[in-house]
Amino acid sequence: MSVLSFVRTRDLHDAVGYARAIHGVVARHGAITLAALELTSTRPGQGVSSMHEYGRTAGWWEGILCAFAIPHVLVTPQRWQKAVLDSRGRKDTKTHSLETARRMFPQFAEQLGAKDDGLADALHLARYAGVVQQPQSAGRLEQEATVSTHRTH
Repeated sequence: MSVLSFVRTRDLHDAVGYARAIHGVVARHGAITLAALELTSTRPGQGVSSMHEYGRTAGWWEGILCAFAIPHVLVTPQRWQKAVLDSRGRKDTKTHSLETARRMFPQFAEQLGAKDDGLADALHLARYAGVVQQPQSAGRLEQEATVSTHRTH
C-alpha cells in the first residue's frame, strides 16, 4: 500500500513537476491507493495574491490526481489532527506533531528538525488517510516505509 500526502511549502511551483513527483512515487512504490490533500482556508491578514497562488496549486494537485486516477480525500487540519494526534490540553501543536512523527515514523526522524513541521504534518495526513479513510490498512502504515510526502506551495 502506498499512501500519498501533501502539505504546503514554497519549493515546488509547477504542475509538470507535481506530475513527475507522482510518476516517480508510482515507479518506486507501485500504485497509490489513496492521496490526502490538506484542505485549508484563508486567514485574516493573508494576501489575495498568495491565496490565489495557493488555490491554483491546490487545483493542480487535484487535477493531477484525477488524471492519474488516484483516489483522494480533502481533509481539514482540525479533522486529521483530532483523528491521529492526541492534542488535548496542548497549545503547541507543531511541536507535538513533530514529536509524535519522530516516534511513529522513526525512518524519518533524522529529517524531522525543529522547522520541519510540514513534513510531520504530511506524515500524519498520510496516516489519517491510511488508518481513518482506509481502516483495513491500520497498523501497516507505521511499518511500511512507502509513505511518500511532498511539500507543495
